[in-house]
Amino acid sequence: EGLVRVNYITFKDELGKLATASKDFKKVLYDGWKDGDQNLGKVTDWGPDTILGIDSGTFLGEAMKHDALALQNKKSHEALQTSDWGEATRQMYNLLDYVTSDYLHCNIVVTALPLIVEDDSGVGRYYPNFITKNFSANMVGRFFNNIVRVYGKKDGSFHIRTVTDGRFGLKVEAKMDAEIPADLSVLLKTIVA
Repeated sequence: EGLVRVNYITFKDELGKLATASKDFKKVLYDGWKDGDQNLGKVTDWGPDTILGIDSGTFLGEAMKHDALALQNKKSHEALQTSDWGEATRQMYNLLDYVTSDYLHCNIVVTALPLIVEDDSGVGRYYPNFITKNFSANMVGRFFNNIVRVYGKKDGSFHIRTVTDGRFGLKVEAKMDAEIPADLSVLLKTIVA
C-alpha cells in the first residue's frame, strides 16, 4: 500500500565524463522535484507527513567529489587535489546544513555505509561514511539528532540499534529500546512523537 506513495530519482555520474549527479540532485532539492510528468513541488513545501530519503550519504559524498572536479573542468573519476577535497567537503556541509535547517519541514532519512575511524591510540569506531573520515567522525552527528544502525542477525532478521555500543557512534533523542525490529515506521513514530 505504501509503495504507491514512493517516488524516486536516481542520479549518477558517468565514468570519464564531467559530473552531473550532485548538480542534478541539488536542482531537485532547491528548485523542486520534477521527473518527467511527476511534479512533487519544492521540498521546502513538503510537510511532516513526508520523508525525503537520501540513499546514500556515502554515494552523495562521492558525487560531491566528482562535482568538485567538474568545477575544475576535470572528469568525474580523476584524482582529487587538496582544493578539490575542500570544495567537496564544503558542498557536503552546505547541503546537510540546508536539509536539516528550518527551511525543510519534512522528515529526512539518510542512509550511509559504515566507516571505521581510529583515534590516536588506534581504537576504531564506526561512523556514517560522508565524504572524509574527519567529516564523518566530527560533523555528521552535529547535523542529525538521530543516528541508528540497521543490521542483520544470523537468523535472517534485521534490527535497528538505537544506543551506542562502543563501536558505533549512535544516538536517538526519544526514549526507546536499545534494539528494535527494522521497521522504519516504528522508529519514525517514536522519534517524531
